[in-house]
Amino acid sequence: MLISNVSPAAVSLADLGINGFTLEPYSGVVDLSKKFTRSEILNSVQLKTALRIGFLVNPSGKTRLPTFAGSEKLFLPTDKIQVLINRKMGGLGDNLTIFPVVHEIKKRFENSFIEVNTGVDYYGGALVDIWKHNKDVDKVSVNDKTSLSEYNFVLNMQCPANRYEVKNMKTYTVNKNRIQLFLEAAGLYEGNSVLPIYTVSTEEKEKVHPLIKQFTAPIVGIVLRTQSKTRSWNMSKYEALIKQLLALHYNIIVFDHVKTKAFDIRSPQIVYTNNFVFNDSVALLSFCNYVITPDTGLMHFAGAFNIPMVTMFGNTDPLCRINWYNNVLVIQKKNQFKQCMPCWYIYSEKECIYPKNEVSVCMEAIQVWEVVETFKQLVLDKGMVRNERPCNCKKKIKI
Repeated sequence: MLISNVSPAAVSLADLGINGFTLEPYSGVVDLSKKFTRSEILNSVQLKTALRIGFLVNPSGKTRLPTFAGSEKLFLPTDKIQVLINRKMGGLGDNLTIFPVVHEIKKRFENSFIEVNTGVDYYGGALVDIWKHNKDVDKVSVNDKTSLSEYNFVLNMQCPANRYEVKNMKTYTVNKNRIQLFLEAAGLYEGNSVLPIYTVSTEEKEKVHPLIKQFTAPIVGIVLRTQSKTRSWNMSKYEALIKQLLALHYNIIVFDHVKTKAFDIRSPQIVYTNNFVFNDSVALLSFCNYVITPDTGLMHFAGAFNIPMVTMFGNTDPLCRINWYNNVLVIQKKNQFKQCMPCWYIYSEKECIYPKNEVSVCMEAIQVWEVVETFKQLVLDKGMVRNERPCNCKKKIKI
């Protein structure tokens, strides 16, 4: 299946759905206006190479004809290629940051059939639900694949980001976020920032809306926990933060996957998500006007929704997590811990030079008043404005 939709009759590139393109750097070698037979296309070293590596550009020089993942075969935009993306592991945010890979494939090969093979054990099966919210995915499967012969491309998205971070963290040169790393692993990165597109259905919104229908003031989402305790913040500080925000007349949604509440602040201005399935939590998140969060999965969903955020970072580098998201203020005690930050927690061979706690000392150093003041600045900067889709990120880092 090299050019599956091309008849043996002579065709031009326009017949193949390739319009308005010139050929570079092979200009003058291949006459794009002439008719090519199937054999001529397959045997033309210049044309075949140009199609494969994307040297066809439109007059603006920005749009490229795609191939990806180091393919040695020639595929055209009209081909119905079969693609398998394998991502059996978490986390929730990591899976979301693979969404742009799928979108780029579908954008370049609109007739492609894309299957995502994921896991069912992580976070109560939430990975399956996340991928079912990707409109570019044609099938979500969970079974282990015993044969790959039916696929034209198989992309292993298990841990390319992790490999990059482990390789570079010792030299403090981790300067790419995970969206970019996944795109690069698939051979699809073109140098521009893109965000995941996650769509909450009308039914999902209608299901959770009764919980907040009494809210009239702006809604602040507070994310309590991360997968790693070293990235988490102290619960007593969260409690103090929420009390101060309630006093400022904000409505609060507390996002927490643990069934038992971390604290019991009772108010008609507050909703807890302790017993919610993940889809319901994300649906509630979509109603938030602002979010305050550590480095965790829901941070990436808030970024995808273009919700203004205050983010708290300790031993990871915020520029490798949120640098493509809009309207983000970051709190990180970099000056206080400049001799060891970022240490990338479990990836570092050296022991923390500070006493060990459940919450890392660099996260513990962040004070409630700093979060409140940074949040006030976020409100002053952005007010209540939320765009439907973001433009290039403009971030501010508070040290």
